Amino acid sequence: MRKYIIQIILTTGLFLVFISFLFFGRQTDTYLLLLICGQFISLLSYLSLLFSKKTSKTKLTWTLVVTLAAGLHYITEPLLIKSSYLIYVYSNSEELKAINDILISHDGEIDIGLNNIMAKNSQLTTQEIQKLKVLRKEVGAYIIWKTNSDIYYGLYGFLDVRHGVAFVYNGDKPTTQLVNKHLTGNWYY
Repeated sequence: MRKYIIQIILTTGLFLVFISFLFFGRQTDTYLLLLICGQFISLLSYLSLLFSKKTSKTKLTWTLVVTLAAGLHYITEPLLIKSSYLIYVYSNSEELKAINDILISHDGEIDIGLNNIMAKNSQLTTQEIQKLKVLRKEVGAYIIWKTNSDIYYGLYGFLDVRHGVAFVYNGDKPTTQLVNKHLTGNWYY
């Protein structure tokens, strides 16, 4: 077992990089932690393997494994990211439906932020405002934007990077520039 410890650590690092993308859309902090740790572990263990007293055949084999893992990662990354958003939508389906039902029943634009709700040309009741505040926290959205055709749930935002999903209720495609790929049903990411 001690003989293969570097290979086991390298495999673990590669595995962390792969599974990190299952957290991309729903838990960005977890995604970044797993990705950075996985890359760091993989790099250190791979370099340790290359500079160890292992045979040339072993070094070549693991170089091929790392290269194939990088290629496989490149191919599967979009699928893993989409899966992350699907997990988010399905695990929060009741709360998202409740938010959508409230927002769709009102005309005009509605912006739900961390501490406030701005309803332009719309009359939300006090109970609806309180329920929307609670539901926004439950779904983990830092912002929710409702337009006349879709509802955008911002799941991560920093400077010019935004991740989120949109529910289209009046049209074929979301009007927001932040999402453009079909997820499932009326959901886009």
